[in-house]
Amino acid sequence: FANSAFQQMMQDVGWQGGEAWCMYFAKAMYLQAFPKRADTISKILTGSTQSSWKNAIARPDVFKVVTDGRPMVGDIIIWQSIKDPSKGHAGIVLSRIEGDHYSTVEGNSGLGGTREGEGVTKGYRLLIPGTIEGNLKLLGFIRLRGSHYELEARQSRLFLTSINSNLTFLQKTLCF
Repeated sequence: FANSAFQQMMQDVGWQGGEAWCMYFAKAMYLQAFPKRADTISKILTGSTQSSWKNAIARPDVFKVVTDGRPMVGDIIIWQSIKDPSKGHAGIVLSRIEGDHYSTVEGNSGLGGTREGEGVTKGYRLLIPGTIEGNLKLLGFIRLRGSHYELEARQSRLFLTSINSNLTFLQKTLCF
């Protein structure tokens, strides 16, 4: 990474050189947005999109896995590779644009929405579970549960809005 602070953030959540890092980015954002639940979140979200998906399904007390319907701001989006189902891509929902189209922020993504990319990018995506885009099938969304979710979600929205408003900075400083 061109930015040593960003590289350290990725390493702090388990990333090792050479690995795809979209899920590590989503994990890092969740740990920053929900610090009171960091220990639990760290055990469930990994660097693997597919392991994180399975772990979230196994922990319905912590995460709701949504496989139909619309995402909410702050949800983690999980795609699965059609060619290699052990791989995929992840992002975070920033806002609903119109209909089923949403603004997203994705690590290790290209400007055209590829899963191996230039850095942290803002996307504009159709988010309907089961939809296929290129080699990726949208499995659904991981949503944090909990009695304090509304309060934390509001805090998370502010955090995600900060990412959104500073995207130009992110694109310039957090890329390879």
